[in-house]
Amino acid sequence: MTVPRALSVEELVTDYVYRYHHKLYPVVDDGRMVGCVTTRNIRDVPRDEWNRTTVGAIASACSEANTISPDSDVLEALRRMNQNRSSRLIVVSGERPVGILSLQDLLRFLSVKIELEEAR
Repeated sequence: MTVPRALSVEELVTDYVYRYHHKLYPVVDDGRMVGCVTTRNIRDVPRDEWNRTTVGAIASACSEANTISPDSDVLEALRRMNQNRSSRLIVVSGERPVGILSLQDLLRFLSVKIELEEAR
């Protein structure tokens, strides 16, 4: 799930944050990731300015702290989440976001893996 750069903060909160309850969203322009927006970014905008402030204006640069490659393994994802005290990473291939990986996703994966390993 990506957020267009031109979307207003008010639309972001109504259409994304209140609907999906995530704290991190990739911001895109023509399908290319141009930044990330968090609930912390939103919190810094006065409520009466939400309808005239764009997501692009409050987005911050994405970094290794909040992104990961689709080729990365589970342990690397867990390490980054732990190191940065985050529960989500944006999966990025080139300049395009291809998904969001949550801690809950990783825990489900590990649970299935352990169950399959015990079956041997």
